[in-house]
Amino acid sequence: SWCVECKLEADLLEQTWRQNKDKGLVFLGVAYVDVEPKSLEYLEEFNITYPNAPDLRTAISEEYGITGIPETFFIDRDGQIIHHQIGPVNESMINILVQQLLSSEG
Repeated sequence: SWCVECKLEADLLEQTWRQNKDKGLVFLGVAYVDVEPKSLEYLEEFNITYPNAPDLRTAISEEYGITGIPETFFIDRDGQIIHHQIGPVNESMINILVQQLLSSEG
């Protein structure tokens, strides 16, 4: 809820999710260093429908070694990170990576 750049990419992420969720694409949002009421307000404000969860005790961010936000991890069906984006995603980048993920065998 406090990340300005996250708000810049919110609509793109949500639209990409809606366009591809029935094709096997999975999105998971992580609320990093946020409080539940503010996180829920953010999800409502941007009409986010993909699954989201809090990063309790920063366990997820520590596991992935994040250095700031936003950060987006594109993970294939085998659990391999194919791209790690530091900073907001853009439309051309996400389209290429989503197509790569959807076309990969797994």
